[in-house]
Amino acid sequence: MEIKVSITINYIKTNDLSILSEFDNLVKFLSEQEVEIYQSYKVEFKKVEFLLGRVLLKKIIGELLNVEPSSIVFKKSKYGKLFLDNSMFKDKPIYFNLSHSNGLLVCVIGLDEVGVDVERICPVDFKIMKHIFRMEEIDYVLEAKTLFEKESRFFYIWTRKEAFLKAIGMGFYKDPLSFQVPIKEDKTKNEYNYYTFNLYSEYKVSVVVRNNNSTPIQFIFQEINICKDGNLDFSIMECQHKSIF
Repeated sequence: MEIKVSITINYIKTNDLSILSEFDNLVKFLSEQEVEIYQSYKVEFKKVEFLLGRVLLKKIIGELLNVEPSSIVFKKSKYGKLFLDNSMFKDKPIYFNLSHSNGLLVCVIGLDEVGVDVERICPVDFKIMKHIFRMEEIDYVLEAKTLFEKESRFFYIWTRKEAFLKAIGMGFYKDPLSFQVPIKEDKTKNEYNYYTFNLYSEYKVSVVVRNNNSTPIQFIFQEINICKDGNLDFSIMECQHKSIF
């Protein structure tokens, strides 16, 4: 029997959750520093995204570690990536990453380095590609026959690049032109695997996982609602094993 590693992609639709007063009760899960960041946002939907993202991470990680979510404190690397202090876990460390884009918040948690990026497919100025895509990546986008397919391919490459940069913890401190992502495959010559999916047909989601043993990975998509009391309502939508190209 083939052994698989399961990675859950948790996501929240935030389009209809822009009324900040409905989530006042969730602020109790934030640390003092997080409250300061939360209050610094001037736009309400940005406050909602930040609040729901941190609460989602803390609730899920708290359940995994069997600790109170409010006791979880995140640290930042020098490049700004969130991580947990080693003292928070006894056995294997927990890795996680968060991304949001135009009404969708996505969180991925795994047992090795992981990065996720979500982008809503939208009109693109393709001239920007020369600054972030390698030539083979540009060719893949421009070979598409329709404008929508070009846009879809653009975000396929874009999300893979950003997810990799987030997995290695550097973000755009590393030049996106310094590396090329796999275009029609999941594995690369290094230890990272790439997976790309569509959500609601209008969002492209890419996950990059460090997977030295090349263990098959099963992805479980789980839509989540955060209730006003801070409880999470989970709904498993589907399982996927392969990327879309």
